[in-house]
Amino acid sequence: MEHGSSAGQESHACITHAHLHLLPVDGDRVDDLLIGDGLAYEDLGSLGELARPPWPSSAYFLRVYRGECRVYRPTGEQKRQYLRSVVGAVLAIEDPEWDYAVVMRKEDLRETMRMVDYWPGKPDGALMTAGAEMSSGD
Repeated sequence: MEHGSSAGQESHACITHAHLHLLPVDGDRVDDLLIGDGLAYEDLGSLGELARPPWPSSAYFLRVYRGECRVYRPTGEQKRQYLRSVVGAVLAIEDPEWDYAVVMRKEDLRETMRMVDYWPGKPDGALMTAGAEMSSGD
């Protein structure tokens, strides 16, 4: 899932940097929740279509699942961290437990960091652990 930026904050889908969420969740369930929240969508033939109008200047939520791309248009009524709340609902994580700004799961973060420690692309000799990153204020 991803969301595109817009000129204003009113869409609750604005971003100041590019990012992509790769989440092992059921895309059909994500669709059910987004549609249930009243978001209109358009199916795209490929990710490349995002380079065409209206997407470069539009806020959107992108869902790619089983090779299919679907773009949802936010209504401006979505709460902050909306996509996180959707993923939380899919994973049966109760509100506000899914919100990293409210509940920080340090042990889960540390475990994730340990699990991805072997991933390529890290600077040579750097053993990045969440424990080192979060040692102050623990």
